[in-house]
Amino acid sequence: MSNEPLFLRDIGASCDGKHVSARLNDGEITIWGPDSPEPVARCKPGFSGGESRYQIDPSRGLVYSGTWEDGLTCFDYKAKKVIWRRKDIIGIQTVNISTTLPDSLFLTLEAPDHVRWFQKAVSGVAELDAHTGKTRSVKPIGDWLWVHPEKPVLVTTNRGGGKNVIRLYDADQKELGSIGMSNFAVMDVAFSDDLIAVAEGKTGVRVMDYRGKLVSSYLPPGRNPNCITLAFSGGYLHVHDSWDGSYLLTLNPTSGELLSEYKRASGGDVCFINDGSSFVNVRGEVCSSSDGTVQFALEP
Repeated sequence: MSNEPLFLRDIGASCDGKHVSARLNDGEITIWGPDSPEPVARCKPGFSGGESRYQIDPSRGLVYSGTWEDGLTCFDYKAKKVIWRRKDIIGIQTVNISTTLPDSLFLTLEAPDHVRWFQKAVSGVAELDAHTGKTRSVKPIGDWLWVHPEKPVLVTTNRGGGKNVIRLYDADQKELGSIGMSNFAVMDVAFSDDLIAVAEGKTGVRVMDYRGKLVSSYLPPGRNPNCITLAFSGGYLHVHDSWDGSYLLTLNPTSGELLSEYKRASGGDVCFINDGSSFVNVRGEVCSSSDGTVQFALEP
């Protein structure tokens, strides 16, 4: 048995921003409430890969846990049992749920070449029945996906065929609008009632409306940016920029004006919680989004 101390990996927030989940170095997924250092649950539903391959549903006590080549599991972490399992789903990249679409589970799939050549494997956005795991549809509308936590809106990116584009869809996957990507990848997407913000790494942050019309943009000056995490809170847009140091930026989303900048003492990924008012870093510290003040630390 390893004597290595436990530490957090792959920090993520639930779709409602009220719970935190992380894979620990012992392979388990641990879940916390937003205001307590004590874990709510720990489980090992069958998981490998990065944070994008699982999602938690605290309202029903479920973890949807995917692997690259070995399927998807719906695990009840309160009853500690498997609800359903799909071994046939290949190439899971992201797993998404939304409080406004409680009966649906959305995946992005990119079947590995060695599987695609010899088996029937699909790529695109898949919608599954969240209760049974049954496939409802698979459409080639994107290779990465974000789902609005409170509205039936999907945001996809598509880098296929040299057409780098961000598209917005409704729950029926009817296109609402689109805008070209400014970088090779979108790092994160955040939603407010009337705006969508995208972080595109080295090209900064752009804000658009729900038709894909550009509202504002911001590129941190004087350094190499790497804007990787976003959250709306109280009419502001919070940005985590991690490259030459680690910065917390507060922006006016409609004008793109920088309102404040705070340089953190340590780097590493963060995830925003409590509707963007706080974030959690890889050390498990829950901090204020406005100035990085540590409120408490999670216990692995």
